[in-house]
Amino acid sequence: MGLFFSIKQQARIAIKRILPESVIQSLRRTKRNLTQPSRRVDRDSLPPIAVEDLMADLTKAGIGPGDIIMAHSSLSRIGNVTGGAEAVVESLLKTVTDDGTVIMPCYNSADEAFRLSKKGDPLDLRTTKSAVGKITEVFRTWDGVIRSSHPFSSSCAWGQRAK
Repeated sequence: MGLFFSIKQQARIAIKRILPESVIQSLRRTKRNLTQPSRRVDRDSLPPIAVEDLMADLTKAGIGPGDIIMAHSSLSRIGNVTGGAEAVVESLLKTVTDDGTVIMPCYNSADEAFRLSKKGDPLDLRTTKSAVGKITEVFRTWDGVIRSSHPFSSSCAWGQRAK
């Protein structure tokens, strides 16, 4: 048993030396997806959720006009949203109004940032997509949203205090 573990450890060390970290992470995600039971629910089987429903839920949670909120989001966890990510963003902005501010993380891949810098290519945060979900990507491209300048841990903001 000890010998098997030693060979397994040696193989892991060799693989880590050869493969880029992004490939290793992708393999880990694939393994996790194959070995863990799926927690996904077929969204189409759930009752549809409209912008007005989302706004009512946000209001019930204590969010209102003029508030400053930082939203971490998962479209699959919300359910069957009529209008998808656009409807979620719209509900957030309508709830806090122009007097409020909505902030979302819009991280991109650190591996990608390092890869570009090694090649001497600039990282253009105006066009680099968010890697943390559909809602954040829609928000990033929404009219009036600005993005902070961190190369891989940026945030986007909209509203009165966005700057």
